[in-house]
Amino acid sequence: KGNLVDHNLNYLTWWMDKHNRYASREAVDLLLESENVSNAAQMSTGAKVKRWLKYHVYAFLPVGFRAFMFWIYRMTFRLGVLDGPRGWMFHTLQGLCYRMLVDAKIVQVRWYQKEKKCSLQKAIGEVLDIDLCEESQA
Repeated sequence: KGNLVDHNLNYLTWWMDKHNRYASREAVDLLLESENVSNAAQMSTGAKVKRWLKYHVYAFLPVGFRAFMFWIYRMTFRLGVLDGPRGWMFHTLQGLCYRMLVDAKIVQVRWYQKEKKCSLQKAIGEVLDIDLCEESQA
C-alpha cells in the first residue's frame, strides 16, 4: 500500500520511442487474441478483470473510436481533467495517441495480410518487425 511516483526525467523523444515499441507489442497481443492464439498466464483477479474488459469490450469497439473513448474515460471518470496542462498532455499522449497508434498498427498488419494473402505471423513480422518465433523462445 502506498503511492508510486514515476518522476521520469527523460525527454519526449525517448518516451515516444518507448511507446512506439510498446504499441507494436500491444498490437500483436490484440491481433493474437483475436485469433485465439494468446495464452493468459496466471494473474491476479484485478488483472483478469482488466484483461476480460480489454478483450471482450474494448477490442470490439470500432478502431479509432475506442482510443477516443478511452481518452474520455481517463479525462472524466479518472479525473484527468484536474491534472492541469501537463496532465492533459500526458493523458492525451498516453490515453489517445498511444491507443490510436496501436489501432493504426493493427489496421496496417491486417491490410498487409489481406494484400499479400499471407499468415498473421508473416504480416506481423513484415509490418512490425517482430518475429513471433523468436518471441516465444525468449
